[in-house]
Amino acid sequence: MSTQDLKLFDLLDGLEMTKSQYEWLARRFENMTAKEALLFRGAMQIEQPQATCDVMQIANQLEHYELLYGAGNDFALGNFVMEHIFYPSSQTREFLDPAKVGAAYRQKDGNTFCDGNFIRLSSPLDLSQNSDPAMLPDRGDYGIRVKLASRNNMEGIWVGFPDTSEYMDSSHPDELLLALDALDAETLTECIAVDVDCCLPQLRDILSQYDSAAELIRHAIDFGYVWAEQGQGEPRWLDKWQAVMELEDCHQLDYALDLAQNLHCYNFMPRDMEVAEYGRLLAKQDGVYPNDALLAECFDAEGYANQKMKNLGLSAAEHGYVSWNGSEILYEYSQPPSSPTMSMYSDVQARELIDGLRNIAPYVVIDCGSYIANDILSAVALMESDAVLRLANADLKSISYLSSQLPLLKDAGWDLDKQYKTASNVKPQQAGDHMAKALGTVAFTLPYSTEVESLYLAGDLLGELSMKDSRVFRKEIEKISKEVFGC
Repeated sequence: MSTQDLKLFDLLDGLEMTKSQYEWLARRFENMTAKEALLFRGAMQIEQPQATCDVMQIANQLEHYELLYGAGNDFALGNFVMEHIFYPSSQTREFLDPAKVGAAYRQKDGNTFCDGNFIRLSSPLDLSQNSDPAMLPDRGDYGIRVKLASRNNMEGIWVGFPDTSEYMDSSHPDELLLALDALDAETLTECIAVDVDCCLPQLRDILSQYDSAAELIRHAIDFGYVWAEQGQGEPRWLDKWQAVMELEDCHQLDYALDLAQNLHCYNFMPRDMEVAEYGRLLAKQDGVYPNDALLAECFDAEGYANQKMKNLGLSAAEHGYVSWNGSEILYEYSQPPSSPTMSMYSDVQARELIDGLRNIAPYVVIDCGSYIANDILSAVALMESDAVLRLANADLKSISYLSSQLPLLKDAGWDLDKQYKTASNVKPQQAGDHMAKALGTVAFTLPYSTEVESLYLAGDLLGELSMKDSRVFRKEIEKISKEVFGC
């Protein structure tokens, strides 16, 4: 039993429990992420349960509690409340004492300080639910979880995705930030992945598919997004994804992510859909289904479905009938089947292109892709460049993309000394210190600008920046131009 598990069981001292209750709690504690464990400790202080069955309901309903990160005293809580909850005007804030505001907010029901943070009950619990251990899930609602360990915490900490929090938003800390705190690690490069738990049984031995924790986390983050969106509510989307994975014999996490983005390249019929219903659906899509009610009643929808299924070449899978429709499949995460690697010929072509550009322009700026292992031009450009600006937005996905590439960029062919880490699109409420913690030394910080965003949306990024809002952004661009380009 880990140190975290023992500390959580200490909260239950004096409560009677059955063997099955103890075993369920042991599994639940072992599966808790750092964020879940913190919420649970706060919830126990708030609820003060007198029965083990209530403890189990608390552990199973942690989504009813909210973490106010870093609001560990009345003063910090008061500032948090005024910045993220009530939003008083600057004139009003002159006459508000943060400590008094924090104390008043703390005295409300369902609130408590916990481990330098503040936990509040955001919605009522339902303690009337069935507390039978056999009927309760023993882990949080995650699409994928990765257990990370560090030199300072070899027992490891689970990190769960999807995580809807923004990485740099202090009001909603994400799973990864809290895990790094618990691991006493600055970045993912100090961590190793020791276990992976995925909701899709088709994806096996995920841990062995990655050489670095950073790249695994990057893909886990994206998997979490995919799992949460579920095709933005498209009916039977998950069934189709799993059927396509079965058709393509997919067991790799990166390949599964690519297939999720290419489901439009496949025909699909759910297993539990009646053939006639499927026929009517296809006939309507094809413009064949009659508009007249009498003709529609006589239309052989089942026959139409059977004909289409035969023509489409649908294969039977566990989750439905599926076939490739001939559309081009685009690969972002994995290598296409039998795709060439960075051959000497393609390497030469990229270098010739860059050399040619140098002969016709004083400065050559190349916008490289984020996944350089599959992008020959980006890889060669990074090696041939005089200076590299590595931009990362103030969000978990962008930072993880950058972190995942750092092990590759430490190879002999890459010169880290010519690379400038740049925090981009940083909004006022986003914590710069956390950004620096994730990236290491940050050379430049480009703040968010509404004017830049407006020009981007208008397709006019070369337009003049004249608003007061863009002043800091312009100064930072001038700083980059002077230091990087010498102009």
